[in-house]
Amino acid sequence: MTASTSHLHRSYRIGTSPEIPNELYGDLDEKIHRYARYTLSGLINNIFGNYIENQCRIVRSICDQFGKVIHDYSPSSDIHYGNYRKITKTSANIADSAHAYLSWSYSQFLTQIEKFRDFISYISNPNFKNVSHGWLVSGFIPRWVAKRLASRWRVKDWTWVKNIVRGWRNAIEKHSFWSVIIGLRKNLNNFSAKEWSQAGFTLLEEFDSIIYQRALQGYNVQNLTALWRKIARILRSGLNYLGSIKINGFSSNQKIIANELQNYCGKGNYRSALGLLYSKIIIQKFGASQVSELLDQLDTKAEKLLTPPFSSEHSKNKLPAIILTSPKYILTILHGKNSSASHQSD
Repeated sequence: MTASTSHLHRSYRIGTSPEIPNELYGDLDEKIHRYARYTLSGLINNIFGNYIENQCRIVRSICDQFGKVIHDYSPSSDIHYGNYRKITKTSANIADSAHAYLSWSYSQFLTQIEKFRDFISYISNPNFKNVSHGWLVSGFIPRWVAKRLASRWRVKDWTWVKNIVRGWRNAIEKHSFWSVIIGLRKNLNNFSAKEWSQAGFTLLEEFDSIIYQRALQGYNVQNLTALWRKIARILRSGLNYLGSIKINGFSSNQKIIANELQNYCGKGNYRSALGLLYSKIIIQKFGASQVSELLDQLDTKAEKLLTPPFSSEHSKNKLPAIILTSPKYILTILHGKNSSASHQSD
């Protein structure tokens, strides 16, 4: 059955329809039996749906109350499940559901902190300074970094990695210790032709050295050489255009700008070259030492940077569902295991 009203945030579906005894409408005319049965079913759906919604609102209220401080202590079921029932004077199922959502949310929070620290450690590698500078300013990372992290974290969708990393960048910008010199992402989008040219010449010199070393070691340098040529073409033909437009890192307008560069520099896909140029400008503008210091700070303050469970206004758009289960079953779910035979027998 499905119950919903105009103000519900979710529909509640159950695999069976209500069974209505014939005695309730047996005295009615046979022609209206069907309509009577549908009317009673709808009334039961509405009553049941409102009841479930109210139960979920109570669960939401408990989660809001405990979620803001849950990261200050361990969400052990032995301690807090009983506390929820005692303090809120709610049913076992409501306390059980609230505990489940808080425990799962806290577990996801700890996992996100672990991934955040691993990401900071990964891009702190001196060889990845283009990545770290580009991420701090624009919020975006190259595809190859996202794919490596997805493999590292055993995540199937690398685009999820790109999105979560951008979300982290947007979140830390709101904190007081965010560097004023780096500024806000939306304000760092306009550079002069001179800044673009300085970044380009620096990149060409670096590429010369890398290509030479890799060629001596017998590696294929075809892709690096192609990038070198694209940057050189931009320096020859596209600098005035780049100095007249606004680009916000690896943002959605990068593809449009890269396509426009074809009109000035000749046929080719200039997205990768444009991203490298942008990162190089940022490195020249802020310096590697300052960025390294900021990355260290992000690592030590990870818990305060990321949003703890049930503290975001956005999350209030949805109500948690009632979980018809026992605390013992929830503990097995938290560890990714099925309920054991001994638990079932107990």
